[in-house]
Amino acid sequence: MIGSVLLLLVVLAAATANLIQDVTFTVSNSADTKDTKSISAEYPGSFKTELNVGEKNKLNFEITLKKTDKKKQNLHQLFVRISSTDDKYEFIAPAKTSSGVLQASFSASELSHDVNGSGTYNIQILAGDASLPKPIVWNVGKLSLDASNLDTAKVDPFVRKPEIYHKFRVAERRPPTVVSSAFTLAVLAPALVLFGGWTYVGANLRNFPGGTASLAALGFHACLGAVLLLFIVYWLSLTMMTTLIYAGILAVPSAYFAHQTLNALARNHEAAAVGRAKQE
Repeated sequence: MIGSVLLLLVVLAAATANLIQDVTFTVSNSADTKDTKSISAEYPGSFKTELNVGEKNKLNFEITLKKTDKKKQNLHQLFVRISSTDDKYEFIAPAKTSSGVLQASFSASELSHDVNGSGTYNIQILAGDASLPKPIVWNVGKLSLDASNLDTAKVDPFVRKPEIYHKFRVAERRPPTVVSSAFTLAVLAPALVLFGGWTYVGANLRNFPGGTASLAALGFHACLGAVLLLFIVYWLSLTMMTTLIYAGILAVPSAYFAHQTLNALARNHEAAAVGRAKQE
């Protein structure tokens, strides 16, 4: 049983590894479409001669796939890679399916821009697919590029690039000091009105609980201040849900301290009423 499975895997690997039948490169003149020349190679061979490309040429390559079971196969990923002999520069063109054939085209100027000028380069076909046991790397042949008249200075892509200077938006003019001071006073005006109102109605600390009850009163006022501080922080940075969670946590001690403070005030009022009754 295991031997049959291994034999089946070997047969499938052999069948899928040879999906590519041949490749054809066509070099045409952009000025004269009739001036074309083609060169072909069958997988896994290579071109018998070097492919010569001029600065005005356009390149087109077509990949023919083998037919299995009267059905043409397809490859999900297929690229042509043109690289320098030292692999320092490369040009990669993806293949697209057109009329049932995988093909791609590019100009000599595009090629020269990436590989950086005239020279001899290697041509490879790179193919990948889920049905392949491993990717296909096919060394097709050599390409001689003559781009002497194109502006392709030999520039190392790994050299240090010029520093980029960012220009930030100029800050807007600030208002006069008088205007800023007026708005500051306007913001503080409600607090001034509050303290003035307390003074007018005769607010005082005479009824503030004493003894141990004062701890509950201080705790209630501390929780009240914490709630006000929470509102400020919510306005600055917090979200509504986070604020509600913190407010719910503060509500528990606030309710407790408020209840204790009110009980102390009620006891004080009751004791004061009993004292006045005895005096009468």
